[in-house]
Amino acid sequence: MESLETRSSMELPPDVLLQVPNLHRSASMLSSRPPSLGHLRTPEHSDCNGKGSPASLGPTHVSLEDNTEDENAEEEANLSLVSRLFLWLEKKQPDWCRQRDTWSMYLFPPESRFRIVCTRIITHKMFDHIVLLIIFLNCITIAMERPYISGVERFFLNLTNYIFTAIFVAEMFIKIVSLGWCFGEKSYLRSSWNLLDGMLVMISVIDILVSLISNSGTKILGMLRVLRLLRTLRPLRVISRAPGLKLVVETLMSSLKPIGNIVVICCAFFIIFGILGVQLFKGKFFICQGEDIGNVTNKSDCLQANKKWVRHKYNFDNLGQALMSLFVLASKDGWVDIMYYGLDAVGVDQQPVMNYNPWMLLYFISFLLIVAFFVLNMFVGVVVENFHKCRRHQEAEEAKRREEKRLKRMEKKRRSKEKELAGR
Repeated sequence: MESLETRSSMELPPDVLLQVPNLHRSASMLSSRPPSLGHLRTPEHSDCNGKGSPASLGPTHVSLEDNTEDENAEEEANLSLVSRLFLWLEKKQPDWCRQRDTWSMYLFPPESRFRIVCTRIITHKMFDHIVLLIIFLNCITIAMERPYISGVERFFLNLTNYIFTAIFVAEMFIKIVSLGWCFGEKSYLRSSWNLLDGMLVMISVIDILVSLISNSGTKILGMLRVLRLLRTLRPLRVISRAPGLKLVVETLMSSLKPIGNIVVICCAFFIIFGILGVQLFKGKFFICQGEDIGNVTNKSDCLQANKKWVRHKYNFDNLGQALMSLFVLASKDGWVDIMYYGLDAVGVDQQPVMNYNPWMLLYFISFLLIVAFFVLNMFVGVVVENFHKCRRHQEAEEAKRREEKRLKRMEKKRRSKEKELAGR
């Protein structure tokens, strides 16, 4: 009696068996002979031409693991210094901290009523508007500072400073309870804007403490009252609550790295043209000043006639002076005068002659075309490109927040309907 494996192999063509490998496996399991190892064959992969090539299983897994490790290493390398610090701290957490990973400050679990209330406060649509109003009022009180203030006004300004600082401390505490301190994707310290707010709040608290200590008799701490100068940075808190200002600041910050490359190129062109200008014009940007200088041809004639042999303010006598002159040329403010000084230059200690060497015009025109028009406009291009990138990123984040709010509203409606049905 023929085995099932033999009959199946006789009735089915080989290509069908290759396309259905499990059929061969089931037939061999029912056969009386030892089970076939055909189902353990290495799977074939097809290339772009449809030709199959065997692939070994072990090396594939190893390569996948290697690729995963490489990707993780690359992601860690792309992180900022602060993100790397947080990542290192997360790895060094003790076990009891890992068990409370979702807890805020390791004290408030996600289901904590106090934490839920704090979350509702910071997500309320009026929260940012109220904080923004308080910041504006605080800026007004800071602007009221003058050298001579009456006692009543000084008391009022100090009192408002204490009140505003207390409000900002309460705001920071509510955000920390809701978002978490430093661990987690959306924790307080993971946001650069929250870092700025927290730094300004801590400066205000330290300023108040130092002022109280110094007023109590410790005069040596009076020098630390320079912290009051940093209170002028409080208006920067408006940036994090104004989407337009936030977009501009993010654009400038993200443009620093590509702008650095352009600065290197610009400095290279400045140095090249500066060295070339020194070779062409060193000692030639002098002129004899005085009346009746038509017969003066050089420095000695000027001095013999009791005239002044004066050097122009912008010249090319050394590399430093050349870079300064080129900077004025690049600004396109007063560049015409410098260009005419170069065209009139005759030689060292020689009185300039009008349009003596018109070919020097090529030096100034080439610098203006390459640096003033091309390289410097690259700065504008980089900023504009990063502005569009940051705006798209901001729009995506805003759409994500709107979607999260919509899902929360839908979840709230669903729960309310479930409660109504359960009450019936």
